[in-house]
Order: sequence, then C-alpha cells, then structure tokens
Amino acid sequence: MINIIEDFFNKESKHPAFTELQKSIKTYKNIQISQVAGALSSIILLLFYRKTKANKGIYIANNEDDALQIYNNLDYWIEQLQLNDKIYLQYLPSSYKNFDTFSINSSNEAMRLQCSELFADDDIVSLVITYPEAIVEKIPKSENIIKNKTKLKIGDRVDLNFLIELLLYYGYVEVDYVYEPGQFALRGAICDIYPFNANAPYRLLFKDETLSHVKLIDVVSQMSIQELTCIDILGSMDELNQTKVSIFQLLNINSIIWTSNFDLTNNNIEFFLNQLSDEINKEFIDYQEFITQINEFTNVNFSNTNVNYYDKLIQFDVKPLPIFTKILKDYHLFCKEKIYEGYSIYFTSPHYPAWERMQAIIEDMDIENDTEVLAYIKYLPTVFNEGFIDNQTKIIVVPEHQLFKKYLKPRLLNKIHKKQVTNIEELMELQPGDFIVHIQYGIGRFAGLEQLEINGNKQEVIKLMFKDDDVLYLNIQSMHKITKYICSDAKPPTLHKLGSIAWQNKKNKLKKHIKDIARELITLYAQRKAMKGFAFQKDNYLQIELESSFEYEDTPDQLKAIEEVKKDMESDYPMDRLICGDVGFGKTEIAVRAAFKAALDGKQTVILVPTTILAFQHYLTFSERLKEFPVTVEYINRFRTSKEQKEILRQLAEGKIEIIIGTHRLLSKDVKFNDLGLLIIDEEQKFGVAAKEKIRQLKTNVDTLYLSATPIPRTLQMSLMGLEISVCYELHLLIANQYILK
Repeated sequence: MINIIEDFFNKESKHPAFTELQKSIKTYKNIQISQVAGALSSIILLLFYRKTKANKGIYIANNEDDALQIYNNLDYWIEQLQLNDKIYLQYLPSSYKNFDTFSINSSNEAMRLQCSELFADDDIVSLVITYPEAIVEKIPKSENIIKNKTKLKIGDRVDLNFLIELLLYYGYVEVDYVYEPGQFALRGAICDIYPFNANAPYRLLFKDETLSHVKLIDVVSQMSIQELTCIDILGSMDELNQTKVSIFQLLNINSIIWTSNFDLTNNNIEFFLNQLSDEINKEFIDYQEFITQINEFTNVNFSNTNVNYYDKLIQFDVKPLPIFTKILKDYHLFCKEKIYEGYSIYFTSPHYPAWERMQAIIEDMDIENDTEVLAYIKYLPTVFNEGFIDNQTKIIVVPEHQLFKKYLKPRLLNKIHKKQVTNIEELMELQPGDFIVHIQYGIGRFAGLEQLEINGNKQEVIKLMFKDDDVLYLNIQSMHKITKYICSDAKPPTLHKLGSIAWQNKKNKLKKHIKDIARELITLYAQRKAMKGFAFQKDNYLQIELESSFEYEDTPDQLKAIEEVKKDMESDYPMDRLICGDVGFGKTEIAVRAAFKAALDGKQTVILVPTTILAFQHYLTFSERLKEFPVTVEYINRFRTSKEQKEILRQLAEGKIEIIIGTHRLLSKDVKFNDLGLLIIDEEQKFGVAAKEKIRQLKTNVDTLYLSATPIPRTLQMSLMGLEISVCYELHLLIANQYILK
C-alpha cells in the first residue's frame, strides 16, 4: 500500500507548476499560488519539504478547523511515507481556552513549547501548522527552554527527595495521579512526571537511589506503554513566560511563511487583536509588528484572487470536485467521462471496507460498463480532507467523506491508545454541584477538589456533599467508588444522609429485584437456548448505501457497536444486546441500520418506546433516514384515531409495514405481526411491570436490541445472563457544536 501512496505523490511532484514554484522560491520573496483547490496546498507543502533544503516553515490557515485539517493530512502522509525523520511536523495552537481570561490549556501550552524547541535546531526540516489567533501569541525563547531543562537517564544517581524538591521549585504540582502537564505523583520509589513540554507523562522507577527505568505512560489508564532511556524535565514556566517573544523572532532568515489567503489572514488577525482585553493584550504582538516581521521572510500565498503586491504568480489548474447529487449514479457517470478523457481517479479512505463498499454499490447498481469503470479507479489508503481535479497532471482525488456526504471531523491524531476505563478524565468532567453516586453512601453532590494536610503532607482530595450539609472527603485513589448520577428524568434526586440506612435499604431492594429478574431470565434463556433464531444475510448494496448516507462520521465506538449488532443478527442464535450511550452518541442510527437489515430479509421490526412524544420523534427519524428505500415505517400511539390504528394494525398483520414504532399500545392482544424478526426497546427501565412481562413473552425467539442512556455497572452486566453490552462513548462533533451554541 505504501507503494501506491508513493506513486501518487511522485506523480504530483512532476507537476509543471510545482517545478516552477521550487525554482521561484530561490529568487522571489513574495509568491502567489492561484487556481488551487481541495487538499492541493497540503500536497505542495509535503512535496516541498520532502525535497527542499529550506529547513523551517510556518503555514497559517484561515481558522483553527482548517489548520487541523491540513495538519491531519500531513501527519498521516508523513507517517505512511516514513518521513518522520525527514520532516518534523508540529501543530501550534493558542495556549488560551478563551481570550477573555488567563485560563490556560496546558496541553496546548506544551505544543507551543515543542514548536519553540523545533526552531532552535537548524539541522532539521520543521513545518508548523497554525492559525491567526495562535501565530500572534508570544512564545518562550528556544534557548531559554533548552537551558531550563534537566536531563535524567537510566543509571543516573538521583536523590529522590532532591528530585521532589526540584520539581516543587520548578512549579510542578503534586497530585495522586498525573493527568496534565505540570504535575507529578510519588508512590514509594516510583515517581510519575508530566513535564510542561510533553505530550504524555513518564514513570521513573528508582532502586538504591539509581534511576532504573523510564517509561511512557497512558494518561487515562495510568499504565506504562513504552520503555525509554531518558527524560527531559522542563523547569519553571514562570521564568520562561517572562521572556516571551514573537514566533517570527525564532526563525532563521531562510524560513518560509505560507498563508491560505493572506488578505483574509491579515483581516482575521487585525480583528482578533482589536477584541482583546488590556489584561491579556500583552501576551500578543500587535498588528503592525506582525506585518513588519512577516515581511522579513519569503511569503507564499495560496489564493485564487489575483493581487498586485506579489512579484511572482504561479498558476495551477486545479478545480474542486462537483457535488454528486444522486451520489453513486452521478459519481459513476463522472468517473466514466473523466476516464475517457485520460484522468487517473483515486478513491481515498483510511478504512479499506469503505473501498469495498463503494465497489459493491456500483456493481450492485447494475450500470452498463461498471466493471470497466471500477478497473480505472484506484484505492489510496490515506486521508484527504478535500478532493480535487488536477487538469494538468490528469489526477482526480475523491475522498470517502465527500462522496458519501459525511463531515470529516478535524482532530489531533493521538498516537497513544487510551483504554476505556473509569479514569481521572471522568472526574475532570464533573462540575461543582453535579450529582454523584457513591457506592457506599448513595447520592450526593460533587463539591470540587481540595488540598488537605494529612500526616504533615498535602494531598488532593474529592469533596462530596450529602444531605444536611454532611461532608465526605474522598482520596483520589478511591475515585472508582463514585460515578456521575445520570437519569433521563429532569427531576433532581434526593440526597442521602451519611450514616443513614436509606441507601442500604434501596440497594437491598434493588438486589431483590435483580434476583427476581434473574429467575425470569433463567427461564427465558432456557427457552431461547432451545430455539434457533433467524440468521440474517450479510450486508447487500442497499444496506451499504444507507450507511454511506449518514451525515456524520461514525465514531469508533459506534462502528464497533454496529459490527457487534450485525454479527449477532447474522448468527442463528437470538440476539440480546444493549446499546448504551447518552443523547447524540449514535444509538438511534444503530437502531435504524439494524431495522433496515431486518427489512431487507423480509422481517418486521417493532420499536417500543415509553412515551408518545418519543414514538413520534423516532418515527420522524426513521422515516427521514429510510425515505429513499423501499421500507414502510409507521407509528401508533394514543394520538392516532381508532380508524388509523385499525388500518395500521391490518397492514402490520398483512406484512405491508416493515417497521412499526409505538408505546405499550403495541403490546395489546389485537396487535399481530406477519413475520417479526427484530424487537428494539428504548429505555426499558421506564416500562411498568406488566408491560415488561408482555415484552418478555414477545421476545422469546426474536432478536432483541435495547437502547439506554443509563450506564449499567459491569456487575449487573455479568448478572444478566447472555446480555451483551456495546457502549458509545463519543459524541458526534456537529452535535457537540450545536449544544455549545445553544
């Protein structure tokens, strides 16, 4: 696969306009590149720094999202082409969480320190990707960072007490678990340190006052993941912050500044600086400084608007991709036309199943010459934030997300795998006043973190408030004993009193209820074990097309859950699976795909919900998602007239309705199914005892999928025989943005 990626970039490197750019940079100081589109600017940056001896560069995108997209492109390509030792790529964000206060994002601050260090080494090729708000923020001097570091390597004699004193002097904070830069934790002869300028913390192990091991650790699981030989500990940030300068003052004279539309960048910077408060303004260079300093370097501007202050214009002939209205039919015709014109077409996605999906859909559409067209489309297993048509090199790039109209989520690619465990990250999401559940004492309120002096040592503890202002201080090492209180009911819960038996009584009552459920489950699963369920067929092109039409990029958890559901449905043993995740985490989309899969095999799906409003909401969602497919969706609740209900039930019994959505009304004796294959239950805990009994009778030999926003403890998962759980942890980015705007 590396060869095809290498071949692609080699073809683009022969672009006549790119060759002209390489020559022009040696002669001209202000260059404009026009007629560019899509990810071409990223390609130009990669090719230039792969071949040139110009060793420093900064690319200023129009905004933070664009900067992340460019960074993602380059980060992916550099790793795939094994250029990590040739090009040092770094992302430069602003260190501020917002610009009205001095609230610092320590992870962003660490990345800024790394950028400064990169510019100190003139022997390496380094490229920094940034955006207007970040480029004008002052940065610590490179030489001060280097002078302010202490190096420790395996075999060094180290007095642990002296090391702790040194860390405290440098401004590091002692905690129980390190989770952000500027912290350290001590446990006997083990010291965890998260340096100010690091992407991840380190674990130092000492034996007889000698450093015996250095390990990189996962900030979430707190487990060591990689052995190292040394560590650099950065000193006091206070000292570094006193000598901040403009980032342009760190560059050598041969550096190149790349901008995405220089005029727009200038306007954005000027507007931003004018909005800053006097208190924070001193942390940024002023607009005139920016203009003066940037003009000291060679400037290359990507812009399709001609301006007169550039002394060299280089024109590409690159156009954006057309919008494929009917998706694959339009795409097929587009490819056919361009292939006959001599173009090479690349379908790009980091996920090979996406390539298989695209091929399968075109083949199943039974379009004339589809095999011939597919033979000319090449698969490029990489990331492109945006496709393009290059009319000079006759190359077309079609990214998966553009073809299937998905949103490509910009993100910093994290090289460290994080395990899905209860962790310090969850604690940091709690806000003072949030309700929590303590396994021993019941429901209380989170009151923040405090430092208490215990046996002469300061320790960070969690403060919890209970009924009658009872206070409990919890060691962070015992944080696994609390979870955030989650309930779909907006009514606030009743706090428990420390020392009372109310919580214990509630737990005992729940245990009894669980035992009752377990007895019923034993009977039910004995019956189900003796029966064979229906084994659904593998996905066909219609299933693939439905999934491709989802407007958001599937999260990793969602993809995993969907695969697990499909595997269960394709088995001949009746499915029992719970999909757990909060609002906006993709549970309904999983249900849509499962119901459609059932419909494609001629099976009916019943979706039970606890409220009439939710029934109608699901009806709108399912109808909208399935409107282009031969599936009939209906709903039934108390707002439908008797005549409407009677007609719906008649069609349901005759098999004319594939998906029926409703409340407990669907559990009535007059409801008959033609061929029920899938039962989906949303928020089962809200159904009454009588309704649950009817549900159990209904699900004896059909696949069953539960949806819930309420997390289930692992102990309960184990007690529910045969019930498998899939959890969706991650919110779709667009939905998250909507909540933020609200």
